[in-house]
Formats: sequence, C-alpha cells, structure tokens
Amino acid sequence: MMANVVLIAAIFVPGLLMVGLVLGYRAWLRRDSRRSPLVERQHHTPGQQLIAGLQDHDDEIGVGLMLMMLAAPISLLAWALRFVPWSQLRMGWDMLLFAFCAVLIFGYGWRHFSRHVRLRRLVQDGLAGERMTAQQLAPLSAEGCPVFHDVPASAAGRTFNLDHVVIGPSAVFVVETKSRRKPPIKGKESAQVAFDGAALRFPDHVTREPIEQARALARWLTDYLRGAAGEPVTVVPVVALPGW
Repeated sequence: MMANVVLIAAIFVPGLLMVGLVLGYRAWLRRDSRRSPLVERQHHTPGQQLIAGLQDHDDEIGVGLMLMMLAAPISLLAWALRFVPWSQLRMGWDMLLFAFCAVLIFGYGWRHFSRHVRLRRLVQDGLAGERMTAQQLAPLSAEGCPVFHDVPASAAGRTFNLDHVVIGPSAVFVVETKSRRKPPIKGKESAQVAFDGAALRFPDHVTREPIEQARALARWLTDYLRGAAGEPVTVVPVVALPGW
C-alpha cells in the first residue's frame, strides 16, 4: 500500500499539478481585458515566416535535449525501484525532507515559468509596437531621410538601444516606441492619450517614464554625434505610441 501511494505521489501528482497550474494561469491571463492598440495590419519583415519556423524548431530542440538528458536518470530510477523494500518504508524525517525538496524545486520552476510567460508577453507587445512604428517611418526613406532601427548604444558601462533614428535635413530624430494596451472601456476615448509637457496621460494611468527616457536618449545621441561630427547636431526626442 505504501509503495502505491509513494509511486502515485511521485509520478502523477507533480504532472497533474503542473497541468492544472498552467491551464489556470492561462485562463487568468485571458481575463486581462486590456486590448492591443494595434489594429492596422503589419507588413512582414524579410524572412518573418522563416524566423517563426526557427523559433518552433528551437523549442523542439530544447524538448529533445531535455529528453536525452533525462533518459538515463529516469530509466535508472525505474530499474532501481524494483529493489526498494517497499514494505519496510516508514514515514520519517528523510521522506519529509524529500517532499520538501520536491515542493521547493517545483515552486522554483513555477516561479520561473510564470515570470517568463509574463515577460514574454511584454516583449511580444513591444516587438509589435516597434515593427508598427518602423512601418510608419519607412516612407521617409523615399523622401531622402535615412531611417535606422534598434541602434545599439552604451554609456557608463551599460548597454541600451535606440528604437529608431531618423536623419532629417535639419535635425536628427530619436524615436522611442512604447507599447501600451488599451483599457477595457470601449469607444474613442479608450485610445486617447494627452501630453501636458511633462507626462503622458492615458485613460487609466499617468506616466513620465517614456518622456524622460526619450529625452535622455536624445541627450546621449547629441553628445555622440557632436563627438563624431565635430560640430553640434540638433537631436529631437520623439515618443511613438502606435495605435493611440
């Protein structure tokens, strides 16, 4: 009886708990009624379908590697279980320690999973916003204004990027894209944002961070271009809010 209880608890309970938590977490994410502000169809970037295929294959490669790594330990454990004197098993501190370690490792895995699911969603929204901004800036190239995207930069030992840089005839524009979901309310007001000179006023919150970040990037680019060109260059900070 003890053997059956231990085997069921060790094999089936973690799997069932994992499936339940994942399904529950996905249902909780779907309860977020905020909507994407992007309604215009995005153009495909070169090789976009191939990039998506690469990601799928990367995921499957990870599954294959995990199976190869676990094949020997799991098979060895299954073989060793044949020699366990199940009738002599007694609940003691060692079993409680095992259970504690199992719960601890499972909890860490769940925390890691849920954190990266949330971060992946933010990155996905940010990527869609940057692509939409790039799509809107693309016609400027035909007007003689070169447009650069995801420009790498560094300062004070840290690295960052400039989402978009547009070189105009009389100024350079550094464009910082921010992706913000619309609140659940319907109507035109749900997609309106006001700028009071210092902060962005969305329907459900107020923030200064995008404005301050764009201005900081403009200052950095001003210093960089002055050093590279040997003369002052006007850099104008811009905040892009696709869909708003």
